[in-house]
Amino acid sequence: MHVYFIGWAIGTALTGWLLSVFGFKANIVQSPETINGIKLFLSFLPAIACIISAVFIFFYPLYEKKVMKMNIELDEKKMDNYLSQSSVRKGYTGKLSYPLKFPI
Repeated sequence: MHVYFIGWAIGTALTGWLLSVFGFKANIVQSPETINGIKLFLSFLPAIACIISAVFIFFYPLYEKKVMKMNIELDEKKMDNYLSQSSVRKGYTGKLSYPLKFPI
């Protein structure tokens, strides 16, 4: 939960810093340079950040087969953990042949 507060603090500080860089002054008519700066950090800078994010997401090595394998491994670990904590151990070999969604 504290990570959100840190993110909000950084975002607020960055916004204030950018406004001061562009020459923003409260309660006065803004200069054309300030208005252009505000338009820049409300349009082009977020667009650039989205493009960079899209590139990282595109090259992230996560595909359906890998996700299914990870889900099976997680379900096996959950089942092993459950069985190690319970007295019911009959017939379980430690390997699942299908993806089991075990609610824990």
